Amino acid sequence: MNSLEIRAILFVCVLFHQPTSLADADLGYQKRGHYAEGRRDKPVTSVGIELISVLADYQEPAGSLADHMQARFYLQENTPVCLVAREKDNRKFYWLDQVQQSWQPGEFNTFSWPTATVIKPLQLKVTDLGVLVRLQDCPSVDSAAPDRIAPAILYQNQPPNELSAYVFTYKLRANAKVKLKVKSLADGQTVFPKELGNKTGVFEVVVPANKLASGDYQVELTGYDLASNSPVYQSVRFFHPAKPL
Repeated sequence: MNSLEIRAILFVCVLFHQPTSLADADLGYQKRGHYAEGRRDKPVTSVGIELISVLADYQEPAGSLADHMQARFYLQENTPVCLVAREKDNRKFYWLDQVQQSWQPGEFNTFSWPTATVIKPLQLKVTDLGVLVRLQDCPSVDSAAPDRIAPAILYQNQPPNELSAYVFTYKLRANAKVKLKVKSLADGQTVFPKELGNKTGVFEVVVPANKLASGDYQVELTGYDLASNSPVYQSVRFFHPAKPL
């Protein structure tokens, strides 16, 4: 094979490789108007337990992916909002944050974003995604566990008529025996205790909400690492609204 043939083969390889490289660049995490979205390699957290998502327990009828994804949540009072949408089990490194939008206290607020930009090319489903709405400034998100959150409703076309349950998605770095407790901050009464047994990796806990009174609640996940016997603990507060969706 002479040098001319080698150059021709290299030219063809580069030519056919370019679209893939450009596509990968387009899917990379970057600013997209009033939010940032894309594939983002998230550093491995040193925290033993991470709260990934808190969503309403709701799924629309199966069908093709819509043109837009919607994240809806109730904002009780005027407070900073840091909304993050991500994969619950990080396989394709999807990440969305830096949402710059005005939020109305005392109302349900909705953030909508197109699926054609990143979600469809990555072939993600609605059920792959989680949303965590922290009621705090975004710069402080990576430095501490969330203290207050607003459960979100993730949907495409039609939100649910009621909030029947919440799904808390956690990730444990090591095998641990854990339990979850939800208590009312109005009277301190436990409204939902749940023994979860041994857990590791990503897992979900469904918390019934159809009998909850409107008010503030605290969710505590406690337990111990089965290898080191060190304690596992995380606590977060949320407001359950009685206002219709």
